Amino acid sequence: MKFLSGCFNVIMTIVGLIFIAVVVLKLLGYDDGYDEPELVKDGIMGVLVMGNLIAVREEANDLLASYSKADNTEGIKTMRARGEVFVGEKGQKVHVIKYGLLTSYIEIVETGQRGYIDTHSVRSKMYE
Repeated sequence: MKFLSGCFNVIMTIVGLIFIAVVVLKLLGYDDGYDEPELVKDGIMGVLVMGNLIAVREEANDLLASYSKADNTEGIKTMRARGEVFVGEKGQKVHVIKYGLLTSYIEIVETGQRGYIDTHSVRSKMYE
């Protein structure tokens, strides 16, 4: 039991030292050169960081979310066939018309299609 207690103390000491080192580096202004893509707000251009289904109406977006959560692929196929959702391709440039905490209303630049999408799918640039 003493061995496990000693190992735990050593591990916690190492974790603490790493945490302190990270805090010191941040305070000294260390920059790792990685610029995290930011969420895009109203009126700003962005890019889709993943392929995604985009709902043409808010109600369709709610239905799409419930179908996705329930893994209801037939329901999603029906929505696509009715034109209630369309596919947004990874890397497509978009204009954020209305930013929301969970869902944003966007326009695909090259096609002019508009719809609702998960806010975290639209970023200032692609991930590296």
